[in-house]
Amino acid sequence: MKFLMRLKAESSLLFQYLTVVVVISFMVITGCCSVSRIVNRNITLYGEAVIVSSAETLTAYLKAHQMAFEKIAFIVEDLYSLEADIDTIGTHLTKLSDHLMQKDDGIYRGFVYIYAVIDGVFVQAFDRVEEKYHELAQTRPWYTEAYKRSGETCFSDPYRCLQTNDLIISISKVLYDENKNPFGVLGFDIHFNAIVDYVSQIRLMDTGYGGLLDSELRIIVHTEKSVLGRRLGDLREDLAALFRDSNELKAYRTISLLNVDSIYYSRKLFNGWQIYISVPRDEFYEDANTMSRVLIVTGLSAMLLLCGILTFMHAARKRSDEASRIKSSFLANMSHEIRTPMNSIIGMSELLLNSRLAERDMRFVNDINRSAITLLSIINDILDMSKVEAGRFELSPVHYDFSMLVENVVSMFTFVARERGLEFKFESVGEMPEAQFGDDIRLRQVLTNICGNAVKFTEKGYIGFKVTVSPEKNAIAFEIKDTGIGIHEEDIPKLFHAFEQSHPEKNRHISGTGLGLVISKKFVEMMGGSIGVESEYGKGSVITIVIPMVEGNPSEIRRDEDLHKTRSISAPGAKVLVVDDNEFNLRVALGLLDLFGIDAKTALSGKEAIEMVLKDDYDIVFMDHMMPEMDGIETTAEIRNLGDKYRELTIVALTANAIQGAKEMFMANGFNGFISKPIETPALTNILVKWLPPEKITQTPEAEITVWY
Repeated sequence: MKFLMRLKAESSLLFQYLTVVVVISFMVITGCCSVSRIVNRNITLYGEAVIVSSAETLTAYLKAHQMAFEKIAFIVEDLYSLEADIDTIGTHLTKLSDHLMQKDDGIYRGFVYIYAVIDGVFVQAFDRVEEKYHELAQTRPWYTEAYKRSGETCFSDPYRCLQTNDLIISISKVLYDENKNPFGVLGFDIHFNAIVDYVSQIRLMDTGYGGLLDSELRIIVHTEKSVLGRRLGDLREDLAALFRDSNELKAYRTISLLNVDSIYYSRKLFNGWQIYISVPRDEFYEDANTMSRVLIVTGLSAMLLLCGILTFMHAARKRSDEASRIKSSFLANMSHEIRTPMNSIIGMSELLLNSRLAERDMRFVNDINRSAITLLSIINDILDMSKVEAGRFELSPVHYDFSMLVENVVSMFTFVARERGLEFKFESVGEMPEAQFGDDIRLRQVLTNICGNAVKFTEKGYIGFKVTVSPEKNAIAFEIKDTGIGIHEEDIPKLFHAFEQSHPEKNRHISGTGLGLVISKKFVEMMGGSIGVESEYGKGSVITIVIPMVEGNPSEIRRDEDLHKTRSISAPGAKVLVVDDNEFNLRVALGLLDLFGIDAKTALSGKEAIEMVLKDDYDIVFMDHMMPEMDGIETTAEIRNLGDKYRELTIVALTANAIQGAKEMFMANGFNGFISKPIETPALTNILVKWLPPEKITQTPEAEITVWY
């Protein structure tokens, strides 16, 4: 009984053991199959490379002799046209033979001599011949084959020389005079032993043997001497049919002439011969079998090692889980009990903020609301941390509008930074995806935590927020840079320790638990991403967050609606052009204008805007300021210079440049109005009411309009 209870208590460890055994066994089996397949493929490719190289080498050897032969044939034909006698031609053949034999590159090492039958007379280099050879020569294979292939250079199959009884092959060709009449045949003998030596030395991975078949499928090179000179069809008709029907064989398995299960490679040469390699199958697959044995031994060793590591980790985890459970349980209970009444406080204070209170009372209620929100944020951090540590926290992925999420963060911290006298710089690299799939709430929380810390710890300068979309890396990177106090290098690890802050004595005026970065890191890692920190004390910090891109479905995005009662207009007939080099900004502007029923057109540059203005009459042109090549001011000047109606065209500056004096600067450069980014709906409404033709506007006081966040 005790044994069963202990077995049940350790069931998770046993399951891990079983998982290791199953996974590693699967890996070993698939690894053996994969390695075997890879090794076999590589051996196959190597075999093909060897046979191709051997065929090319033999072809090059024969072709070199053929080229020399054809040059000699041209010389003999030229001598004949000059009416040279037989002795003169014989002398030239002797000189040419000497020249080939004295070549020191070894390429003509198989050359024997040159000869010819000219006007029925047999002549050869070096020696005069007896008259009996004049008619006998005309019966030899080199002579008869040349006339069968009249005009072509031909190679004979191996045969015995009459004078030396050596095995040779001949190159021959019919000779023609200047009137294209045949006057003889030129021959060129090559020792066949040079070819035999080369083919006999062919090996595949130091095993197997090379062979050669002539054009009649006679075996002319083979390790087994008893089969030389015999037709392959007389020994193995199936193998003969295989060679007869194929120009090449690639790792073809069959029984060899030596009655061994073998792998064959072959190539057909230009003269009809076939060179081949035969390798016993067991030796062919020896490397693959060796690799499989190595993988099996490695897998067993890894299995034992992992089971030992799991045993050690299981014991350590049991000790730490109990301590973590007690802490997490306390934090979760405490956070929950405090969070419940805090929600009521915040809800009631927001109701009071929307009622008509005296200014003094409104100030008190506003202080209560801000303090409650700050406290609730701290409580939420503690609760999130306890959930993460207790292993009860899970992401809730949904399809969400990525561009809108970034816009919300940018809008929020543009105002927060401005209130602290800081500049918030936003930059995007790459095309913003329309939709992503993931936990947008936790991603927003991470970005808010990091940007919030950047603002809190920066007293002057700016906050930089850069979004880089990299489809080739399948990743999205967020870079938050500040010009704050920075962090000492040795303090950077503390950023990701719960309840710790860098130099808390210097930052007592800054509220927080020290959990923001810890929770953010946990969330980013749960998303499959990473977070990194670079900092220099006294100069600022850069925090980079990288998450994987997971494409979402725009049609499945669930949008949160915040209904505000405000003065609304509708202008579906208005013609509006929005000019901005940033597609993300264009989408935001189009979304806001769509609230008013306006189907606006867009341009990505000043040049494109001028072209569109010339093609159509617009009621309003919203012009971005900072654009490459031609900025908003230059574009507006070009439009005004067109004269006539273009001097009266309404052009409104749409810019993030909201510093003092910016409006006056735009008005002085030909603009009719000015809206700062992020665009506020009341300000946009006022511009539309002021500059759109009255007949295109329908006003509905106190109507409900939907504003998307």
